[in-house]
Amino acid sequence: MSRIDKQFDPFVYLTENITYLLSLCEYGDLHLRGACANLLVILIQTTNHLLTLSSLSNSFNNSFIN
Repeated sequence: MSRIDKQFDPFVYLTENITYLLSLCEYGDLHLRGACANLLVILIQTTNHLLTLSSLSNSFNNSFIN
Protein backbone atom coordinates (compact mmCIF):
# COMPACT_ATOMS: atom_id res chain seq x y z
CA MET A 1 0.00 0.00 0.00
CA SER A 2 1.46 3.34 -0.95
CA ARG A 3 1.59 6.32 1.38
CA ILE A 4 -1.06 8.06 -0.75
CA ASP A 5 -3.57 5.29 0.03
CA LYS A 6 -3.24 5.79 3.78
CA GLN A 7 -5.45 8.21 5.63
CA PHE A 8 -3.54 11.29 6.82
CA ASP A 9 -2.87 11.15 10.54
CA PRO A 10 -1.57 14.47 11.92
CA PHE A 11 -0.14 12.82 15.04
CA VAL A 12 1.91 10.34 12.98
CA TYR A 13 3.06 13.15 10.68
CA LEU A 14 4.12 15.28 13.66
CA THR A 15 5.88 12.35 15.33
CA GLU A 16 7.79 11.48 12.16
CA ASN A 17 8.91 15.09 11.71
CA ILE A 18 10.00 15.47 15.32
CA THR A 19 11.95 12.21 15.12
CA TYR A 20 13.65 13.38 11.92
CA LEU A 21 14.55 16.76 13.42
CA LEU A 22 15.90 15.12 16.56
CA SER A 23 18.15 12.87 14.49
CA LEU A 24 19.44 15.91 12.56
CA CYS A 25 20.11 17.71 15.84
CA GLU A 26 22.10 14.73 17.08
CA TYR A 27 24.07 13.85 13.95
CA GLY A 28 24.17 17.05 11.87
CA ASP A 29 26.94 19.61 11.72
CA LEU A 30 26.99 22.55 14.11
CA HIS A 31 24.91 24.91 11.93
CA LEU A 32 22.38 22.18 11.20
CA ARG A 33 22.06 21.36 14.90
CA GLY A 34 21.22 24.97 15.76
CA ALA A 35 18.69 25.26 12.96
CA CYS A 36 17.02 21.99 13.94
CA ALA A 37 16.89 22.98 17.59
CA ASN A 38 15.15 26.24 16.63
CA LEU A 39 12.69 24.37 14.40
CA LEU A 40 11.89 21.95 17.22
CA VAL A 41 11.18 24.80 19.62
CA ILE A 42 8.85 26.46 17.11
CA LEU A 43 7.15 23.15 16.32
CA ILE A 44 6.55 22.37 19.98
CA GLN A 45 5.26 25.90 20.70
CA THR A 46 2.94 25.80 17.68
CA THR A 47 1.63 22.36 18.62
CA ASN A 48 0.96 23.56 22.15
CA HIS A 49 -0.93 26.61 20.85
CA LEU A 50 -3.00 24.48 18.47
CA LEU A 51 -3.88 21.99 21.20
CA THR A 52 -4.89 24.85 23.48
CA LEU A 53 -7.07 26.40 20.78
CA SER A 54 -8.64 23.04 20.03
CA SER A 55 -9.38 22.47 23.71
CA LEU A 56 -10.89 25.94 24.07
CA SER A 57 -12.97 25.41 20.94
CA ASN A 58 -14.28 22.09 22.24
CA SER A 59 -15.14 23.66 25.60
CA PHE A 60 -16.92 26.51 23.87
CA ASN A 61 -18.91 24.14 21.64
CA ASN A 62 -19.79 21.87 24.57
CA SER A 63 -21.12 24.82 26.56
CA PHE A 64 -23.82 25.28 23.92
CA ILE A 65 -24.66 21.57 23.74
CA ASN A 66 -25.14 21.12 27.50
